[in-house]
Amino acid sequence: MLHRIQKEFDLSRSQAKGFVVMLFTIVVFLTAPFFYDWLVPSKPVESSISSAKMDSMLAFIEVAYAQPSLEVSSGINHGDNTPIEEEQESILPASTTKPASRNSYSHHKKTSKPKPVSFELNSADTAQLQSIYGIGPAFSKRIIKFRDLLGGFVAKDQLYQVYKLDSVVANRLMKRCTLDASLVKKLDVNNATVKQLVHHPYLDYETAVQIVRQRERKGLYRDWENLNQRVVLGEKKKWLKGYFSGYR
Repeated sequence: MLHRIQKEFDLSRSQAKGFVVMLFTIVVFLTAPFFYDWLVPSKPVESSISSAKMDSMLAFIEVAYAQPSLEVSSGINHGDNTPIEEEQESILPASTTKPASRNSYSHHKKTSKPKPVSFELNSADTAQLQSIYGIGPAFSKRIIKFRDLLGGFVAKDQLYQVYKLDSVVANRLMKRCTLDASLVKKLDVNNATVKQLVHHPYLDYETAVQIVRQRERKGLYRDWENLNQRVVLGEKKKWLKGYFSGYR
């Protein structure tokens, strides 16, 4: 056959071989699809959604949009007394979820933020003081130290006297706290010594000595007015009144 092709087309031996190979290749490409279909049986194309699922979805749509008073048709009902809600669940496709009823959504009122808890100033600890914006560990300890030196606060405005405590922060604390003046440790004005009196931040040495001398020379103090007339108490007397007791 090769010799005949050489003679017919006036080709050399190598050219004749190339022609035969090319011809064979063309035949293979043209006949390959037919052989593939014969050797590999074709599978029916499956629909992405089966007919059963499609029927279930259509039935669900009909039930969802039906009036509550209408009965479920015989094509959906299974011949028993199953409620409509159960029927809907039974026909739902596996990949779908039951839509929520309008009544299932409740409109909740916006919850108001909890009001800050107040606390008593003369018994407050550092944690309670630090709940006030602007008061950290340092200021909370400083407030308690000043409170202990005084024996307790007799008025809220004494917070302005805390060293380097900003007045804005002091006002914020005054609004949050209550004050129980009965917790204040008082000085027995008719028995206290100079050493005991001078320990109080509002009393200097000269004032303490004057209180003791007036008591020894002119007798016991009857009340706050009597003390204030006999002793010069200075600019702190506004608060000192709450720190004295033991009048006779």
